Amino acid sequence: MNIRNDYANTQQQFNTALYLRLSKEDRRDMESDSIANQRMLLHRYVENHPEFHFYKEYVDDGETGTNFNRPQFQQMMDDLDKGFINCIICKDCSRFGRDYIECGAYIREFDDNDIRFIAINDNYDSFDQYRDDTIFAIKNVMNTEYSKAKSRDIKKIFKEKQYEGAYMGAFSVYGYKKNPDDKHKFIIDEYAANVVRRVFQMFCDGMAKQTIARTLTAEGILSPEEYKRVNGSNFHTGRISQQKSWSYGAIHQMLRNQVYLGHTVQNKTYRKRMKGKGYKNPKEKWIIVENTHEPIIDRELWDKTQRLFIERTKPKPDFSNQSAIAGFVTCAECGARLTSSSWGNEPSLVCGTYKRMGRKGCTPHVVPKKLIIDTITDDLNTIIRNSHDVESKINQYKSCQRIIKQNYETELKNLDNRIQSIMTYKKKAFEAYQDNVLSKNDFMALQKQYEEEENSIRALQNDMLGNQTEGINQTLHFPWLEKLLQRGMIDELDRSTVADMIDTIYVSDNKEIKIVYRFSNELETLLSS
Repeated sequence: MNIRNDYANTQQQFNTALYLRLSKEDRRDMESDSIANQRMLLHRYVENHPEFHFYKEYVDDGETGTNFNRPQFQQMMDDLDKGFINCIICKDCSRFGRDYIECGAYIREFDDNDIRFIAINDNYDSFDQYRDDTIFAIKNVMNTEYSKAKSRDIKKIFKEKQYEGAYMGAFSVYGYKKNPDDKHKFIIDEYAANVVRRVFQMFCDGMAKQTIARTLTAEGILSPEEYKRVNGSNFHTGRISQQKSWSYGAIHQMLRNQVYLGHTVQNKTYRKRMKGKGYKNPKEKWIIVENTHEPIIDRELWDKTQRLFIERTKPKPDFSNQSAIAGFVTCAECGARLTSSSWGNEPSLVCGTYKRMGRKGCTPHVVPKKLIIDTITDDLNTIIRNSHDVESKINQYKSCQRIIKQNYETELKNLDNRIQSIMTYKKKAFEAYQDNVLSKNDFMALQKQYEEEENSIRALQNDMLGNQTEGINQTLHFPWLEKLLQRGMIDELDRSTVADMIDTIYVSDNKEIKIVYRFSNELETLLSS
């Protein structure tokens, strides 16, 4: 028996999970989407359909819909894998998730395994042979774009505050603490400020940055990171091993930081993805607002420091003859770069922290350069050898995106036609009012109704146009993958290829090599489509 087509005519019972989700934003803005209202809707639906046997509720309250790493969602998936449930019901697709690609992947997986999925308000039932998958896909996309729009709004407000001189970082800069009356302003932390003044003076007196770092460490003065943690800040860096001693880098950054002149400097870095790797912005994109707080360093001392910086800076070496992977290899444990070493009988790399501090700082992480180069070469050549499959996937994905885009355009056209109809109705209403066919009150009521509908449609049009431009069109391109496929087989790895294709190479203590390629997101997109 085909349970998909004939489920309504059978006595089959479905062990049913009810999935409820409410984000923190929804909790503020949308009373209609409260957990209580979702629960009432879902239970009423189950009660009215005898084929459903209620198994359990899974509630993620205060969890975002932009990813699926939610405790109760994962528990539901685990119970599904164990065979406890074979049906999932939610209020609508946005409650299930707002990432349309991953959401679609889950629904396809349900479909392949005869798991029934129902989104009530979207009028979607995966076992309904007459369901409209196209409309459902469009709603999925719009859920994703809604989340993106929210993110854009937050970023816009964030950026506006930065231009106003409000400090938007989570932690204060060493030498300052946040003003208890205004968390976006700095006040001087006298203890740390005295250390800052001393560092500037030591540098101007001729002391090298590394020597300054060693002196402060030897005197037992806490490093900026350690000072923040000792003083109760929930401070952390991206490193697995925290920097407890002063370093050359800490001194270098301090001496160049305009915050000590009383200026707020922000937008120095950016992230392509939330919680992803941070990238440096060019100086022209920095947001600098002068005289936002009391300076620690006066202009005379600052100018002298910067002049000495220029005088003491060594010319940058020519990297053309260096290893293809120089500067790309990172210790997976402490986050330091791996540097060249004469370790063993072949050219190798070793953890920079270990070279500087010994085993007190980290372990060696010694790895032959040849091993890394061979690993990268083999990886890239494997992808190139399978270029036909990759290109086929790219073409399939682009074809799917074109269909979604066409559906967008059709919907936009329908909305435009509706606006034209409203304009016609408004004109006819006005003519009827002039001819005394309509009373003034009736005319005004009609005008208000038409204007509200027109404004609503235009707002939806604007959202869809923006989302289409910023969302869907971007996904049609796979620049890094396509660039790689055009190269042909790699005989000898060169620095240009590494710079084009690789973001970071991580080496673990057990010599495990993890390569983060620039096209990793593109591959993930293809594999999930």
